[in-house]
Amino acid sequence: MKWLAALACLALPVHAGSVTATAPSCPSHNGFVVDAVGNLTITCTGTPPIITPPVNPVPGCPAVANLKLLPAGTSGLGLQLRDFTPGYTFSVPLPKNATAFHTTRNPDTPPSLNVEVTVSKCPGDVRFWTDPSEIFHYSFLPTTPFYPCNGSGSAESAGLWVSPTLGQNTCQITTTEQWYANIRLVGPDGSYSCPPASAYGPGCSLLYWWN
Repeated sequence: MKWLAALACLALPVHAGSVTATAPSCPSHNGFVVDAVGNLTITCTGTPPIITPPVNPVPGCPAVANLKLLPAGTSGLGLQLRDFTPGYTFSVPLPKNATAFHTTRNPDTPPSLNVEVTVSKCPGDVRFWTDPSEIFHYSFLPTTPFYPCNGSGSAESAGLWVSPTLGQNTCQITTTEQWYANIRLVGPDGSYSCPPASAYGPGCSLLYWWN
């Protein structure tokens, strides 16, 4: 059998020679050759995977791995987001007159889908909601924090409100700067919430909108 022959080759004194690959990574290969002194050469085939470094299109903002910018569209009009891969952060530039940002289901949305919706100055900065300037406290509840810049929950009704004034349910933004709404398909524990497969195929779809 071929695999027995391969094992027999590997039984040669490979440690006496060297290992050479003809590509930086091998998605697949068409075999290997061991010469008389034990040099092992692997000939790779296929296209090596492209690794995208963390980037951020906004100068001065921290780099974010797997960041995708989405259009804002028109007020009150839902736009579709379809996610196929864990680990992506989707960011939408909020129009200066926005007062809210929400997600909702469409017929393809799995009932169990959870999303994390946050607001930040930099696209993809999903931890900005913990910034002390965005944590609201009532004077009579000084030890009870509220985090209005995080509107996580079911994809059917996740969302938040924005305003120049910070409140229990209102994330504070300015009207003179560009702000972003960020979406991640994750549950309360931070794990990817899109099922591996459904009747509609791989990936999860939902609608997002602002007004």
